[in-house]
Amino acid sequence: HIVKLSFNGKQESDSCFLSIYQETGEGEGTYTWNDDVICHIIMRFNHAITVKSMEEVKRFLALKAPLMYPCEDRDLVAVGNGLFNYATKELLPFTPDKIFYTKSPINYNENAKNVLIHNNEDGTDWSPEIFFEDMSDDPGVRNLLWQIVSATLRTNVNFKKSAWLYSSSGCNAKGTFIEMLRALLGEDNTASIPLSEMSSEFKLATLLTATSNLVDENDVGTYIDKCANLKAMITKDVITINRKYKQPVTYRFRGFMVQCLNEMPRIKDKSDSFF
Repeated sequence: HIVKLSFNGKQESDSCFLSIYQETGEGEGTYTWNDDVICHIIMRFNHAITVKSMEEVKRFLALKAPLMYPCEDRDLVAVGNGLFNYATKELLPFTPDKIFYTKSPINYNENAKNVLIHNNEDGTDWSPEIFFEDMSDDPGVRNLLWQIVSATLRTNVNFKKSAWLYSSSGCNAKGTFIEMLRALLGEDNTASIPLSEMSSEFKLATLLTATSNLVDENDVGTYIDKCANLKAMITKDVITINRKYKQPVTYRFRGFMVQCLNEMPRIKDKSDSFF
């Protein structure tokens, strides 16, 4: 299953990614446009192929491949062992007709329990539920943190919000919470672009294979001069991504953003749309 994957609804070749469906391995059930993966598959059919001929094969495939778009079903979440349906709480099998390019590496387990871990050295207990309780005494904040976890997984829902975890003091579990999200989503499926680098020329390229932008730390005294990319990422509008030595692409980031702050940034944009 080979397709031209478009993220902006356009058919121009510069805005599409030649992608192949992975039926086995870590990426099972997802499409990849990794050039090395595609080249290795081509070489299985011709070990002696030249670089020039390789490019001709990829060009031919791009001309023949159908134009497709990422799955937009708001209730489907790609996990390690299938497609979880948020509405019905069912685990469905992977299918090349539902296009996902990333997935959580964690398998869905309908019988999962809140595991309690006892530390014999200090006599304390730990569990996921206790971890969330320790982060805040406010039940509303704890519920919001669970909602953030859900939002990072449900990439097809446009929440039109981002989460900014703010505290002027350290040792408050912000960084630990971010690490938990990275483990849940997969390290390779996350970007880490701080607020000050949203307008940097090549920084946004990491969004191409990311389901979330998770940032452990923003510099104290950050000044946000240009907010266009930041707002477009939050509302899932189209942005232009410059790639080194490659054609720029227009791209719609589908993920959620979590920024950690020890001081609220100064912002040039005072418009209602930003607030």
